[in-house]
Amino acid sequence: MSDANKIVDSITNKSLEDYGVKTKSEVPDIPAFLDRRQTHVQPTTAKRAPVSKSKTKTYTPKPSTSRQDYIKQCKSAQTPSSAVRPVLDVKLSVLAKMPVLEQTDAVFEPDLYDEMVYEVSRYMADVMEGAGFVYRHGASDGDALRKLLGEFIQTRMAHIDVSGRRRFVAVRGGE
Repeated sequence: MSDANKIVDSITNKSLEDYGVKTKSEVPDIPAFLDRRQTHVQPTTAKRAPVSKSKTKTYTPKPSTSRQDYIKQCKSAQTPSSAVRPVLDVKLSVLAKMPVLEQTDAVFEPDLYDEMVYEVSRYMADVMEGAGFVYRHGASDGDALRKLLGEFIQTRMAHIDVSGRRRFVAVRGGE
């Protein structure tokens, strides 16, 4: 134990300078651009020129492409698209097999019937657009077309099953 005390006494009796530690007065000054210590900076009394915070840019819209020019540039924009037809045929043939076949009626569920009318009206609108006709008033005209088609299918058309038997079209819970 006395050896340890001697070692501790020898270390404490030496000064920090013996180990290479410099005193504060000998530490070189840090350049101002590297000094990260917080210092109090005296505010200047000189007035600064006002600086604009935002730079406004004027908006210049791009010229719009006419429908005729767009169709000339992109042939696929012509309606009805030939790529849509096979997909629509498959979807409609699946929907046509969905009604419950009764003695005189083919009864559709309301959501399936609405989906079928939606697909038919959408394709019909594409065909009419290809012929040069467009809706006058936008989405409300699409709703009107779906309503007319829904009523027309129920009152003026018949459902033909796989065996070729005709039945009246009815919607469960509908008119």
